[in-house]
Amino acid sequence: MKSSSYFRIKESGCEIFSFNNVCILKQSDTGKVYQTTNKELVALAQTKGTPENEAISDRSWWAYVIVLSVSVFSACLLTMYIAFTYKIYITWNILWKVGAYSLSQMFLHEGAHYLALRLFGRKPDCAGIKINYYIFPAFYIRMNDVNLLHKRQKFTVHSSGVLANCITNNIVLAYAMHQQSWNLIVVACWFGIGILWNAIPLLDSDGYKALLAILSEQQTKDKRNNCQIIKTINTINIIVVIIYILYYLILLARMM
Repeated sequence: MKSSSYFRIKESGCEIFSFNNVCILKQSDTGKVYQTTNKELVALAQTKGTPENEAISDRSWWAYVIVLSVSVFSACLLTMYIAFTYKIYITWNILWKVGAYSLSQMFLHEGAHYLALRLFGRKPDCAGIKINYYIFPAFYIRMNDVNLLHKRQKFTVHSSGVLANCITNNIVLAYAMHQQSWNLIVVACWFGIGILWNAIPLLDSDGYKALLAILSEQQTKDKRNNCQIIKTINTINIIVVIIYILYYLILLARMM
């Protein structure tokens, strides 16, 4: 029999979820979620809490991982093939199409997150728009309840948006190439690049959140308490942002 990896206490006023010597607390009335490593609370959860094992079976888990891996890998190959085979550039006539297509894919992406979260019996907090690193705009669904899920469930929720985008965009690209529809090829290819960026574990992307989920790591507001992997990724993030800013400053200077 497998030893329990998780412990949960459900009271009228709050819910406590413990794993890896970390406790996640949720207030029932406000819906706010807190994280703590308080040893007494962790011990309480592990002695008084109900033990739980991974909710997703090994067979279902590996089936999902294989589908996700094949979808992302094929999206990478297909997008790179088109980018190097065709001269992909955007005109003003195509720009609005890229925007409209990206908007539709964005709703599909967030819808996949929502459905995955609901599949595991949880609800999102709210939706909105944020700016990552003061530069990159992003639409999001805040899912504090994801912290109360098991590792495999959490990974599935964070990666479901990328999976939905990869599958649909691959279909669109294949159809566009078959029909030799130049506009559709450009639109889907540009969005495909965006999908791959979101799959890379950088800049608070879904890939980054999925990586932390599979490693059972939690990012804290106090950066000093983060593990070395998170600290390394955050350092790389700063370098990427600086390169991004310098690139566009040089590009702007050349245009003037």
